[in-house]
Amino acid sequence: MKTLRVVASAMLMAVVVACNKTDDITEEKLKEIEEEQEQGSSSNQEGNSSSDDDSDGNKTVGEEVVAPSDGDNIANQSFTKIVKITWNGASAVVENLPDNVFVTDNTSGKVVLTSTADKDVCYQLCGEGTGSFKLYSDKMYKVSLNGVKLASADGPALNLQSHKRAFIFTESGTTSTLSDASTYASSEEDQKAAIFAEGQLVFCGSGVLNVAGNHKHAICSDDYVIGMGGTVNVTKAASDAVHTNSYIIITDGSWTTKSVGEGLQAEEGNVCISGGTVDLTTSGDKGHGISTAGNFRQTGGTLVASTSGAGSKCIKSDGQVNISGGTFTLTTSGGVYKESSSEVSTSACINCDGNLCITAGKFSMKSSGQAGKGINVDGTSVYGTEDGNGPEMTIVTTGSAYGTSNSPQFGWGGNTSSSSSNAKAIKSDGLLTINGGKFNITTSSDGAEGIESKTNLTINGGEIIIQAYDDAINASGVITMNGGYVYAYATNNDAIDSNYGKNGAIVVNGGVMIAHGASSPEEGLDADSNSYLKFNGGAVFTSGGQQMNSSSPTCTVPVVYIAGSSMSKGYFTVTDANGNVVMSVYVPRAMSQNYSFVSSAGIKSGSTYKYGVLSSAPSNYTSSWGTYYYEGRTVSSTLGSSFTASSGYSTVGSSSSSGSGFPGRW
Repeated sequence: MKTLRVVASAMLMAVVVACNKTDDITEEKLKEIEEEQEQGSSSNQEGNSSSDDDSDGNKTVGEEVVAPSDGDNIANQSFTKIVKITWNGASAVVENLPDNVFVTDNTSGKVVLTSTADKDVCYQLCGEGTGSFKLYSDKMYKVSLNGVKLASADGPALNLQSHKRAFIFTESGTTSTLSDASTYASSEEDQKAAIFAEGQLVFCGSGVLNVAGNHKHAICSDDYVIGMGGTVNVTKAASDAVHTNSYIIITDGSWTTKSVGEGLQAEEGNVCISGGTVDLTTSGDKGHGISTAGNFRQTGGTLVASTSGAGSKCIKSDGQVNISGGTFTLTTSGGVYKESSSEVSTSACINCDGNLCITAGKFSMKSSGQAGKGINVDGTSVYGTEDGNGPEMTIVTTGSAYGTSNSPQFGWGGNTSSSSSNAKAIKSDGLLTINGGKFNITTSSDGAEGIESKTNLTINGGEIIIQAYDDAINASGVITMNGGYVYAYATNNDAIDSNYGKNGAIVVNGGVMIAHGASSPEEGLDADSNSYLKFNGGAVFTSGGQQMNSSSPTCTVPVVYIAGSSMSKGYFTVTDANGNVVMSVYVPRAMSQNYSFVSSAGIKSGSTYKYGVLSSAPSNYTSSWGTYYYEGRTVSSTLGSSFTASSGYSTVGSSSSSGSGFPGRW
């Protein structure tokens, strides 16, 4: 099988970090970043399945495994020899010992077995008591939990000192409960969980298993963990709920965990969820819902994660994040974790150190802690597919800003060497591309932006609705819109802001762009100069208390600049000579002085149009986008102002953004 190895590019990360430390990004630097990140994304493909053989070796970091092997499926195994162990208080009875399985200890409920038998032995655990089960085995085996309730007074409840695969099978209609001691006696053997295994752990069956990790982890494998059925409830974990040295794969079943540390941690591998339900709650500082040294991938199933510790993330991947399906409810409430006097870590629903690609799935994300993020990516970010499909996302941030900044218009990432950090809904240090999907974003605190890229940001499709306290959309590089729908409303700053500072900083080639900035000095489109704007197509309406007027934008289609007038809340509407609605756009608040760009395919050079603000949306239209944009047919209301379009750029009203404008309201 083809093995996927994800190799991080040190050069790329150095470039990204360098760009993150300055707002002056050259065109050559942006091109260099784009070329290198496109090369790196070619390795972003499907991984392999786990090993079929009964091996001892662990997978290495970066070797992504996305599916169980045939050998991990208990239906492909046969366990004909059943050893029955029954606890009653502090004693246990061992029955049906086959050849080559030996009892090496059975005192005070502590049962130790050694097996040199073939891989066909099942150990059935029954009864209730205090004690533990330890096993040494040369071959893979099955541990069948038949309603056993076992509390260890010293060490793990299940201590599987075998490097071979173990099937943890919960029998139908039963509920088993396992807990370890809060302190362990000194031992040369590795043991650090209520269920501990040197080898691989495969959870299956249809019963219920409750696990409490009082000492450290609840479930731990020094190899990998796979969930293929049954219900696993980690009721308590002093550290991680599920901890592996390799990877974690969940294909089916229900997993509910409560832990101080991570919910699922793959210390040297990846995490993949393709089915089932995973519900993770963590409370400790930097206690992530999912933490992986490799990639995180989800193709189906349901993930619910809630973290409350400082600097904690619902999903924390040191590698890439690839999501092509599933349902997600991600909530963080933790504040800022101080790594040092000059470095802080903020909470995030999704945090990715590599590249992120989300092509599908339904997401509900909320980050309420100080400077909390919705999605925070160090590499490139891609949302949706080239055919225009994509995820459905609702992202809300409510946390206040942390620290102070000399440049409050520029936000910082989840881990920063700055003494300040702001909330963000979506942030990417690398290129950010939206091909499709539906995005509903709300931020409500000082400095909190909606979508931010530290390089270029491209919108090819999708539906994006943003109401942000700070910039709704911000990029250090070029912002390009080729298609889709954007409603960007900034209550206290610019609606769409590029810091590129050169010609072509903001380019509109198609789609519908609605951009509402705040009152002066904020703008609908902020490119530092109107001459840095390019309009080549699509429908555009902007509003704001100011618009840089040093020169004209580059226009290959008719664009009308309406300057200086006041504007009412309602629906800005343009009609042709026959009264047909060319465009009608929702305006969320009144402005005493407003500056707007207006463009549409229905506006033709040499024609005269009327415009004004209606109190309600047109009831008679041929097409619309939600309650934000309408086209077609007629309106009964009389519109009092007019303009005549030219083949390119034309202006109406006062061209001075500081002037008083002309009398009246639209």
